[in-house]
Amino acid sequence: VEIVTADVLDKASLQKALNGCQAVYYLVHSMNASHRGDYAQVDRQAAIHLREVCASLGVKQIIYLGGLGEASDNLSQHLTSRAEVARLLQD
Repeated sequence: VEIVTADVLDKASLQKALNGCQAVYYLVHSMNASHRGDYAQVDRQAAIHLREVCASLGVKQIIYLGGLGEASDNLSQHLTSRAEVARLLQD
């Protein structure tokens, strides 16, 4: 196991960090994203970047730490964002 860091909003840094990886632990949470827009949008963009880079590099598995919650229309904005990220990564 090797631990590397990257900026999930910078695809080039993701490509460099993930090159040769077989699995990625996605432990990203953007609750403090005031200078880049709302946190749900930042979370969405980060997940899309990771998904695209993993696909291009042949990464076989993304391990995601999501939010706990039930599947309902009454989830908080935070849990709704976590569920959306899970769906994006699963795609």
